[in-house]
Amino acid sequence: MAKTAWRTIHHRLAGRVRADVLLCMLAHDVEWRMQETLKPLLFHDEEPLPATSPVVSAEPSDGAALKVAMKRTASGLSAQGFPGPMAHLATLSRFRMRPRSE
Repeated sequence: MAKTAWRTIHHRLAGRVRADVLLCMLAHDVEWRMQETLKPLLFHDEEPLPATSPVVSAEPSDGAALKVAMKRTASGLSAQGFPGPMAHLATLSRFRMRPRSE
């Protein structure tokens, strides 16, 4: 995603710093909400297993592992990672055409 990466930007005015932080937070929120909404179609765990340790990476549930292996959801729909739908959305555009009046 373009704006969700937090990086150092050297703004000179406090209002611009606040605006940049606000935009980053909004972009992160939109991305999180999209991932939550699309979770059934993504490789994400819908019901993650309880973490046994805060240090050790969580193991995927059986449903998530099956989704990754089969590249299909339990209902038979195509499953993919989050960059896939984002790349598709990037190709969509809207045009308004008006016929020329003569």
